Amino acid sequence: MSLQQLVQPPASRPLHGSVEFWMQKARELGGRVTVEFDRKRDGLSFRPARLTVFIVDASDVRVDGSPDPTSELWDEEVNEDYISIGAKAVSVENEMERLGYSLKFKLEPVEARYGDGYFNSMLVLVLTEHGFADAPSVARCLERTSTNPPSTVQPQFTHARRDIESALRSAGSRLTAALGYDAGIAQQILTGAVAYYLDERFHITNRERLGFG
Repeated sequence: MSLQQLVQPPASRPLHGSVEFWMQKARELGGRVTVEFDRKRDGLSFRPARLTVFIVDASDVRVDGSPDPTSELWDEEVNEDYISIGAKAVSVENEMERLGYSLKFKLEPVEARYGDGYFNSMLVLVLTEHGFADAPSVARCLERTSTNPPSTVQPQFTHARRDIESALRSAGSRLTAALGYDAGIAQQILTGAVAYYLDERFHITNRERLGFG
């Protein structure tokens, strides 16, 4: 390979090795790759998040002759690769948890850009504007969240709203475009994911466990 070739932009980023392996095996066996998100509670904290990967047929039964399931520590980029090849979670509920955990990484740059307090205020505003508060799981979290209304005269107001909306839109569109969920199920998953994210961000369940709910 020449020096000139090394500096040319690739047509697309290559998949991580483990994702490429499972995609090829699924093609050989006539099945599809699926993942199971696992993040067990350990008191008031969690054990490290993991993805278990395996191959199933059209009836969601593990394909005969497929490799042993691989359990991988969470890597956001690897998870995005699995999404790009259409690897759904084992259930709608598990997909909510998987996306809810992923939202932390998608929204971290926005939080860093605007600061914790202003981000929290804008997040609550955006979620309310977009109807998330109509879902009981999200309403439960928002009712237990104490934030001040964000200043609307600051220049960052429009930018923060746009950035939060963009992160949510990116996550939601992947559910339909890459994973193939219909719009109704995708909305259900995104709503559940937001509730998962809020619960941890604002320590809702932990506060209830400690008697501060």
